[in-house]
Amino acid sequence: MRWLNKIRPLLRRCEMNQQRYESLIHQVESKERVLRKEYTSLDLQREALQKLLRSQRPQGITDRSELYAIQRRLSILRRQLSLLDLQEVELKEKQLQYEKEKEKLQQQRQYWRRKSDKYLHWQTVQKRSQRLIRLRQEETEMEDIITCGK
Repeated sequence: MRWLNKIRPLLRRCEMNQQRYESLIHQVESKERVLRKEYTSLDLQREALQKLLRSQRPQGITDRSELYAIQRRLSILRRQLSLLDLQEVELKEKQLQYEKEKEKLQQQRQYWRRKSDKYLHWQTVQKRSQRLIRLRQEETEMEDIITCGK
């Protein structure tokens, strides 16, 4: 029975660690959701800039200063598109980082889950063996009573 008293704190520790890692996994998943929203925002910005880029074509303009102004606007739009590409690369790096972090956390959670399963199995084995020992003792006592009674 003293072994059973030692198993309980171990099981509690395993359960607490599992819950802690579960919470950390949820935090990473919420970060991933925010990242997906940022991706969506970048896509919308990119579409708007590309649409604006396509609409900035010279139409019947012959003045040189107006052509230069259009070229400046086009270069600004292209620069903004390239900045969006850089932001997308940064988001992809963050996403990879979150995936790795989440995988490590899941491995840790799994580690504590297996450990808990081992303790639970050991606990059931110990309880079963204690029960068998008590049954054998009762049997021997009954046999002693029966043999002594004759």
